Amino acid sequence: MKWFSKIVVLTAITSVILSSCTKTSCNEDVPTIEFYKFEQFDDKTAKLIVTFKDCNGDIGLNQADSIEPFQYNFFMEYFEKQNGAWVNIKPLIPYYYRIPILYDGSNESIEGDIEISLASYYNPYSNYDTIKFQIHIMDRALNESNLVETSEIITPAN
Repeated sequence: MKWFSKIVVLTAITSVILSSCTKTSCNEDVPTIEFYKFEQFDDKTAKLIVTFKDCNGDIGLNQADSIEPFQYNFFMEYFEKQNGAWVNIKPLIPYYYRIPILYDGSNESIEGDIEISLASYYNPYSNYDTIKFQIHIMDRALNESNLVETSEIITPAN
């Protein structure tokens, strides 16, 4: 019975992984993204989800990719609403991430969700409580996606 339970769990996990990246057809070289959701948690952490589509399927970095321009491929810029105007704030540690290889080398279109877990997503010492992020990704051919923004995010009380 334990063996059967493990197979059911493994099948469910595999289904979720395979359904998150599906292949479709299109002709654009530049990947596209859309803001999907920003979810805040009680412990002051958050999760950001964007959807993506890449027609030639060349999203992702290998473990060995560590030199510019292949150091990061998911970029978030941090903005605070200060006196009614959005101001780009440069944090000490930028919100840059690495998307792992998502393709099998077949140059086929892929699409799915990219989920980023944020341990610390705002400046707790700021006098301003409204922020947003601008996001874009880059594929292996160095094509930059469109720029998307989160909705306004009200940070927890300091």
